[in-house]
Amino acid sequence: MIALSDPISSFFQNLAVRFRKENDLSDITWTLCEASPTFRGIWIRFFFGDELNPDDIDWIQREATSDDKGSRVDFLIKKKECFEYYLIEVKIGDGKQHFVQYDRAYRLLPERIGYITNYPLKREGGYRIRQWNTFCYELSKVEDVPAAEWDLIFGYREYLQRVCGIVMLTEKIDIEKMSALYRLTLLVEELTACQTDHYTSSFYKSQDRREVRWLFFSVKYKTAFPKWGSQYPFVGIWFKNDEPCIQGGFDKRGGWARETCNFLKQHKTFHRQVALKYCTQPFISYGEWYFNLTDESMAALCNAGTLEEQKAILKGFIEEVTMFPVRLAEVVGQVEGD
Repeated sequence: MIALSDPISSFFQNLAVRFRKENDLSDITWTLCEASPTFRGIWIRFFFGDELNPDDIDWIQREATSDDKGSRVDFLIKKKECFEYYLIEVKIGDGKQHFVQYDRAYRLLPERIGYITNYPLKREGGYRIRQWNTFCYELSKVEDVPAAEWDLIFGYREYLQRVCGIVMLTEKIDIEKMSALYRLTLLVEELTACQTDHYTSSFYKSQDRREVRWLFFSVKYKTAFPKWGSQYPFVGIWFKNDEPCIQGGFDKRGGWARETCNFLKQHKTFHRQVALKYCTQPFISYGEWYFNLTDESMAALCNAGTLEEQKAILKGFIEEVTMFPVRLAEVVGQVEGD
């Protein structure tokens, strides 16, 4: 398979950071249907097979309201030269289904109603129920894509994988590497327990999701923010992709690090004045501030000759994330004092 060019790949990766809600996915899917005839054909046949020829479609309307104004479906599809309609409803995480409501509002047979979800869904009666991971595999098998559409289609697939947490299993699993996650966890637990002139920290707990392990640690700032309560930054070890990813950051939700997040948001125009070696500049997504371990630091971590070298890299990363609010306060104080 031809690889995506780096700018296109980066575009869709960053698109998935900011536009990852259900409506965002619907908007981007509809946009690609309008821009790429090849993608439109894949999308339509995925639900309706040979029953609906993509060349026979007059239009695809996004967020079409029913005649009674009581329903609004994600995709309403009209055939040319007739009044035959099909519809597709997009779901990611939202378990509220509208089968009966759509039956009545749009007066369509179940065979003309498509549903796509990122979770298992069973429904009797002929509805065209599909899943996003299956559609992702369909995109991976496409051949003879026009050059002008190639990057759009396969960039969209990369976007879809990130939004829906889809992992494409194409190679055998290296069982010998499974202990790395456990060892990394132990190392982070060790490195998050420390005392410095600026803060005291200790490991708190871990939380696992399907594609990431969150390692929270408690931080009590001494000099810069003595009135703040304990903050709970995190280190995230992402293991769903072939290329490893380690992140650190602060989460406002649930009160994990509310004061820190508010402070970072309030002074975000000064972020780039804080010098960083091991981590990227912070970025925000859904109330969480993230710092990625830089590509250079990740390569050094993977290629390190000794455990001590790996410890030094992770220690530097964790300290930079934890100290970022302190360094930011120093910069803000200097600027506002000038």
